[in-house]
Amino acid sequence: MRGAQVLVVFDVDGTISPLPPRDGSGEPMWATPIPESVLAALQELTTAPDVLVGWVTSWSPGMVRSLTERRLDGRLDGRHLHDDDDWARGWRARAVTKAVAITGAQAVVWFDDMAVRANLLRTLERAGLSLAVLVIRPDEYTGITLLQARRASRFVNDFYSQREEST
Repeated sequence: MRGAQVLVVFDVDGTISPLPPRDGSGEPMWATPIPESVLAALQELTTAPDVLVGWVTSWSPGMVRSLTERRLDGRLDGRHLHDDDDWARGWRARAVTKAVAITGAQAVVWFDDMAVRANLLRTLERAGLSLAVLVIRPDEYTGITLLQARRASRFVNDFYSQREEST
């Protein structure tokens, strides 16, 4: 029986929206979202029972809403996660930690080209939270890959399987 929650967190630039090549060639970020196959796999992951979606990005809530509605066809809709100071060092890990505390999530999957797993684990530990964590750092010029989306799905499935075995 699934009672635990998994929080799946996304960043935008370099994660959902790959950055243009360094040499200036290529299209702007808005024109290069992740491939449809990856988006479909992420949608399957995030629409599973007891999975919540969050966005930890410097983008405003309105910009994220526009991204999910217009560029992602209404998929990956979720809460905008923030910290009191969204520009201070470690703010993303603090925002994820706050969301875990609020939602009661027992596992986190964090897709972010700038995520640092150790920072998240320290921040969770300081908050007295112990949970399963998967941090995936996509290449900023590629964004999330199908392999990474499948890895996240395996992590979530394994998490629920272990929970069911222990009950």
